[in-house]
Amino acid sequence: MREISRIGEVARREFFAASLPVLEQIMRETGAGAILDHSTVFLSADVVDITELAISRLDKVLGDGRGVSQAPDEQ
Repeated sequence: MREISRIGEVARREFFAASLPVLEQIMRETGAGAILDHSTVFLSADVVDITELAISRLDKVLGDGRGVSQAPDEQ
C-alpha cells in the first residue's frame, strides 16, 4: 500500500476497484465483517490480521505495481 500512496488519485481508485473482488473473497473465506486500515485500529488480535494474505492475493491478481506508470506531475 505504501507504493500506492505515491501514485495519483485515478490510479488509486482503479486499484481499489480492481482489488475489491479479491478482498470480498477473502472476507467470505475468513468470515470477516470488515477490513480496517491499521491506522484506524486501536487494538486487535493478530489471529484476525489478513494483511499478508490480502497482499499475496492482490499481487497474484493485480501484480506488484512495478509496471504502473506515474502521472507526469508525480514523477
